[in-house]
Amino acid sequence: SQVKELAPGEIGEVIVRGENVSSAYLHRPEATIASKIADGAGGTWHRMGDVGYIDSDSNLYFCGRVAHVVQTYRTLFSIPSERIFNEHPQVRRSALVYLASTKEAAIVIEPHPQFWPESPESRQRFEEELTILARSSPITEGIRSIFFHKAFPVDARHNAKIFRDQLGVWADSGSGLRKAA
Repeated sequence: SQVKELAPGEIGEVIVRGENVSSAYLHRPEATIASKIADGAGGTWHRMGDVGYIDSDSNLYFCGRVAHVVQTYRTLFSIPSERIFNEHPQVRRSALVYLASTKEAAIVIEPHPQFWPESPESRQRFEEELTILARSSPITEGIRSIFFHKAFPVDARHNAKIFRDQLGVWADSGSGLRKAA
């Protein structure tokens, strides 16, 4: 792999190097190949598994995990996309997912429990508000499918670690309440 420094504001994979970065995993050659990059000068870069960008002041901004990047006709990143939908006061959290059947990005919404859309009218109103939010930003304007899920599958140790892959399969199966804008 080759390392290329990106311009400020350009999103890419986060890699690090330094004296505390090991050159290999102990007895795990496949992990070493997947996550270590020799720099040609005796140093080693470590692939963090994250994407982000550095601004003109050298501040690092996290944009999600590499595994959560959704590639359609353009590239979408989980954290910036979800931040738009999370602005809605009825949204507890959201998850950007990929729908393999249609090759499109979608958003799954976990509303705060008291805001679960119980009726078709409340669901339609909620969907319309979310669609307006999506279209308000170039980051999310291409997202057309909205799903509602009562409780996201999460890692038992970290309630914040959402299993987006499972949500994507669930949404793609037709199990969710769906709004195609």
